[in-house]
Amino acid sequence: MGRHSAQSEPVGRNRHILMLDFEFSLAASASRVFAALGDVAQWPAAEHPRMLVRKEPTRVALSFDDATRVTISIEAENADLCKLVVLHDLCQTQEQFIFWQTYWDARRAELVARFGG
Repeated sequence: MGRHSAQSEPVGRNRHILMLDFEFSLAASASRVFAALGDVAQWPAAEHPRMLVRKEPTRVALSFDDATRVTISIEAENADLCKLVVLHDLCQTQEQFIFWQTYWDARRAELVARFGG
């Protein structure tokens, strides 16, 4: 129990859905990063994020006004280093995908500037 199957390619009516997935490391403890990501008030307000899942200290999932969602897994590498695995899915168009790709480039840069990378 507690295991999730790996994401697979969309099929059927969902085959056109685009997913953005990437990972990066931060020079901070997993619990410190979780405290920031698990607090909606610390997210940029422009996209109106809503918390869907907050599983301390390993995972957060948020939805946005455009009906997309992001799941971020936080994996402790050691006491002062963690890896974030980000999956942003349910993008319906290429334009939406590019918007979120640009968003995550900026958000990743903000997190690296805040915590070190």
